[in-house]
Amino acid sequence: MRKILSILLGISLAGFTPLHAQNAPPLPPPMWGVAIGAGLNFTYTDVKPTQPSPDFSATFLIQPIRSVQVGLGLHAGSLKARVNEASGRMGFTNRYLSPAVTLRFFPVALSPNKEDDLFLSLASGLFIGAGVAILNSNVSAARLWRPDYGSYGDFTASNLMYLGEIGYQYPIARIGDYSRLSVMAHFRLNFAQYDKVDGYMPLPAGVSDNDAYNTLGLALVWSW
Repeated sequence: MRKILSILLGISLAGFTPLHAQNAPPLPPPMWGVAIGAGLNFTYTDVKPTQPSPDFSATFLIQPIRSVQVGLGLHAGSLKARVNEASGRMGFTNRYLSPAVTLRFFPVALSPNKEDDLFLSLASGLFIGAGVAILNSNVSAARLWRPDYGSYGDFTASNLMYLGEIGYQYPIARIGDYSRLSVMAHFRLNFAQYDKVDGYMPLPAGVSDNDAYNTLGLALVWSW
């Protein structure tokens, strides 16, 4: 049995080689890619304190030039905050599905000497990004009868979000002569354009702020 597992593992890894292996032809710049990721969400809403909750994503990547990357992604996960006695037993869970479009810029990748400089080569994976998303929410929130809390209870809704992002992508292996495997880490700011992500909109509406949440994530990227 052990011998069979060893053979299967060898076959599965046969196409993988170190990115900078000797005698390997240089890889062309990637133009396409697929990223599978997971992370944790941290909410900033009327309900506190936040409870870290999962985010899962699948993203198709388009990279027309080395310094620009476009991501067409789909995120699924949840947002949560624990019940807080001081806030009148407010609490919620928001299970969401969110398509997103993100534009990323790799500033150091513009350097003409990055292949010959170790620091520039490593720094070329740094990126900043911005984008938009639609947050499709399925909210389950503790119902409060005080009118000033603006409690909505359980409901579904969709709203626009603006995204800001900073991160790093590092290639770890090549697959054949045309593709590579990378690891991507990112920190994303998600700014909802309304104040009901948590199921509450304190009244009067003029004193409320739009809800937001942050996502800290990792992704495995296959690009070619």
